[in-house]
Amino acid sequence: MVIDNIKLGFRDIKRNTRIFILFGLLILSISVVLSFSTYALNLALKESKDTEVSYFAIPVSYEMKDFIKVEDGVDKLLKKGGYTKFVSEYVNEEKGIFIQIFIGKFQKSSENRVLFAINSEDLELFKQKEKTLKVVSADELDKIKFKTVGVDLEIDDDNLVFLEVAKKETSLSDFKLNPAELKDLIEGTKFTDKELKNGLDEEFEKAILNSDIVFKKHINSVNMTDVDFILKYIYFYVFLLLLAFLLSFGIFIKNLYKRLLREYKIHIICGATKKSIFIRNSVFVLSLAVFNFMIINFLNRFNYDIIFFLNIGLNIVFVLLLEFVILNMLIREDLSTTLMGGE
Repeated sequence: MVIDNIKLGFRDIKRNTRIFILFGLLILSISVVLSFSTYALNLALKESKDTEVSYFAIPVSYEMKDFIKVEDGVDKLLKKGGYTKFVSEYVNEEKGIFIQIFIGKFQKSSENRVLFAINSEDLELFKQKEKTLKVVSADELDKIKFKTVGVDLEIDDDNLVFLEVAKKETSLSDFKLNPAELKDLIEGTKFTDKELKNGLDEEFEKAILNSDIVFKKHINSVNMTDVDFILKYIYFYVFLLLLAFLLSFGIFIKNLYKRLLREYKIHIICGATKKSIFIRNSVFVLSLAVFNFMIINFLNRFNYDIIFFLNIGLNIVFVLLLEFVILNMLIREDLSTTLMGGE
């Protein structure tokens, strides 16, 4: 009996293909806006908890007589913590390609603190010159840490390849930096909240204190504009969209009952109940949820992240709300008596 009702439910979908597609697109639009705005809100709230410290360095001497002292002090500190990126003209000339150098714990499950980043088209050429290198997969990279140094892996990961470098290149002196490059490195250095609490930024400042580099420290205030916009406008828009969708779905179910009045009447005469009609209509709802779940996951590249779990939660809420609409309609219409001819 249940199988028969499920088959009839799929037949209803076939008969109402256009309406099914319309509701599918409506649910999809709600899910896309809600999922990705919630994801953006989550990131914005995380960033709002972080204190961003940045430095503006000014060399006061063209010769920079204490260059080695400063470089050594910065090198020792970066082995303790902190994140930075820079470019070495010496390394680029030696390797024959453009390389960005990252120092910090950018890998999730490795203590390695030095990474090379090259364009994907240069990888084969680099392999010919470097026999021992390890390509780091995107899953192993900490996206949030990269954002602190101005690299968005969600945009740049198709163009950049990250490599673990040879062990001999673990100190700043190995990269043979010039004063301008060391200045860029200092300006690009960032610290996590935990490192700031542990006073690592103060140690960093002492490393270049009384040197030929004068720097200014900036503590950047957090911009809450994105958070306010999402809370004030996006969620309100989603609420209105969801309300309009539920009302439209209720009208659709009511019209469906009217159009299938004769068919329902035959089923009731043959012993069917409201439960049978509920199961039949539920096929429509569950099919919408499955359709929506698969499309959102496809757009999210089937990643198991916050959007995946938001997608599960949203579809459960959709199913519960739509099932409530169907159940409420069944109770209000009292189909069991109306379909028997008003007895």
